[in-house]
Amino acid sequence: MRAIEASQWLNSPVLDVIKTVEKNNPDETSDFILKAKQGNKNKQQSQSQNPTGAGAKP
Repeated sequence: MRAIEASQWLNSPVLDVIKTVEKNNPDETSDFILKAKQGNKNKQQSQSQNPTGAGAKP
């Protein structure tokens, strides 16, 4: 998860873990769902610091 949070291309990651409980299975695994917004974090941060377009101050 740390690598995903550090990614330049994935924003707002949310991880939902669905654990499966089987007492007789020593190789128990969990299913998971990962949701994230895709986009360049650096580009979004620079745009918020240097706004352009209508209403922007030069």
